[in-house]
Amino acid sequence: MAHRWDETWQRLLVWTSGQGPSERLAAQILLSDGYQRVDPSHPLGGRDGKKDATMLRNGLQWIMAVYFPRGQQPFNVIKKKFVGDLAGVVANGVSGMAFVCNQEISLSERRDLDKAASGRCDIYHLERVVAILDQPKMRHVREQFLNIDAGVGDLEFADAAARGKFVRERIDIIAHAIDNLSAKPRWRKTTDHSYFILEIHGLAGFYAQFMRSVRGIYVELVSSEFLPRWHWLTESQEAMLVEEGWELPDASIPNFNRDFAFPKDRGTFSVDLARKVHDTLIHVYGIHETDSLEIRTSDD
Repeated sequence: MAHRWDETWQRLLVWTSGQGPSERLAAQILLSDGYQRVDPSHPLGGRDGKKDATMLRNGLQWIMAVYFPRGQQPFNVIKKKFVGDLAGVVANGVSGMAFVCNQEISLSERRDLDKAASGRCDIYHLERVVAILDQPKMRHVREQFLNIDAGVGDLEFADAAARGKFVRERIDIIAHAIDNLSAKPRWRKTTDHSYFILEIHGLAGFYAQFMRSVRGIYVELVSSEFLPRWHWLTESQEAMLVEEGWELPDASIPNFNRDFAFPKDRGTFSVDLARKVHDTLIHVYGIHETDSLEIRTSDD
């Protein structure tokens, strides 16, 4: 059956399925977008304790609030619902709220809601929800909740293969930069040492810095001192870094740091180091595996 190109958008906006399905759809959206351990309250009705679900984001406890009325509502109505749901953050002693809705919310209106929150909030407005649901991997979710035919094929496998290829290529790029840095003269106090900085495109403040040291490659991972307030590392995230062997920041070195000595056989040293830093950025810092990375060298 043929559909309009904006079928997902249309069916979300003209929502007729009620509260229960909207909460279950919202849970799938958050799970697909990196939230973990999503625990719904009472989608089928019942006292929910000012939350539609609880979940984890970057090691922190968050709540979910869902708003799926039929048709577009005035912004003052959306804001009233949003502000009312914010009470659940304090009531449940959590770090933030993900607000999932089927409403169009302009950029200026999103800023207005951000100011009203005065804390961590994640707004899933109509266009953002559509972008997530229109991914090939979400086709069965679209079929279940929006009655849009999922079709037949191996798109999920192709999507997973493409992601895997993307990650391998990205690790190879980092490893190549480490190879180039390893060929530089070792660090000496009387001269400038060579380095390169790995930055995450679109996420201000996130970076890893690689330098040629006396023993091998010295790496620093950004600390909360240089991150926006809403991306500050939690105690559990910092504990994970320490468990992996990173030194805590101090007065002389403000970032997490570690010196990786060259082994006798450097065969896989660069790839292993690239993968370790890459995986730490994903599993500890919460960077998505498909976020774009940029490399800036001391020669630039």
